[in-house]
Amino acid sequence: MSVVVSDPREAKRPETAGDARWRCPEGWMQTDVCRLSTYLPFESMVANKRVLDVDGVSVAKDRLRRAKARTVMAAGVAPWDIQAQSVDVVLALGEISRGSEVMLQEVARVLAPGGFAALRFSAAAISSSGQLANTLGALFPSVDLVAQIPIAGFTFDRGGSPGVVVAEDLFPMGAAPSHWVALCSVGPNRPWAGLDSWLVPLARPIEGNAAVSSESERGDFEFRLAELTREREYLRELLMTAQDDRDRLDRLAANLRRDADRGLARLSEQSAALEVLALERDQALKRAVMAETARAAAPSPTNDLEPQKTQPTSA
Repeated sequence: MSVVVSDPREAKRPETAGDARWRCPEGWMQTDVCRLSTYLPFESMVANKRVLDVDGVSVAKDRLRRAKARTVMAAGVAPWDIQAQSVDVVLALGEISRGSEVMLQEVARVLAPGGFAALRFSAAAISSSGQLANTLGALFPSVDLVAQIPIAGFTFDRGGSPGVVVAEDLFPMGAAPSHWVALCSVGPNRPWAGLDSWLVPLARPIEGNAAVSSESERGDFEFRLAELTREREYLRELLMTAQDDRDRLDRLAANLRRDADRGLARLSEQSAALEVLALERDQALKRAVMAETARAAAPSPTNDLEPQKTQPTSA
């Protein structure tokens, strides 16, 4: 009797897919695995490209570099200090929620012609996929929405099979989309047209729609917490910068006030000196007038010294 046990967990995979360097670190949560899995379809499209990874994970950045991306830049809260039309691929695969208009405008600004962006939105944060398409269509001429659906399933892998068959006709029986991945470009072309469809096993099975919902909600809360933490740090930096600017302006105002006081003191001293000079001038003029008056009133000394002439007497 011959017994063959096919366990997909023990199956040997190609090095690029099963290398331990690509495995998720211990302790990762389900949401982290979902985020990493969203990068997989785009690894074949980043070779020799300038990639901007928004709020990415370190393992994903390593994978992008291994996929021969020319550069992998990181970005956090928008706006970004990045030159316009300088990025070929923008990946924002964490989770985008409400109030992301500034970030979407920044994506459209930095995206180079011929490039594309992959943006992952929480389904709980949008009212409908149609509304999301309209919002993105105002910024990007070409938009495709791809549903990301966590599914419950099982494997039947005999080992050595050339491929995996996916029962696509059972997909409608799965859960509702937990996320939408929007593929956007700033031109009429769709660079992602040749992308393959992917079915990525998660770290642990999801049992029923309730588990999917709770897991999705927890992921939403965790991402929202991380987003608020980043926003708090950003606002704290802005506050510290504003306080530094206020202190600098206070010092400048104090210096200007001190210079103004010195100038006023000098002007007061000069005004007082001018008043003293004017007073001394007036006194000098008065003394000169008094001296002139006294000199005019005094008798001439020549009249006193001239001898008196005697009249001759007649005989």
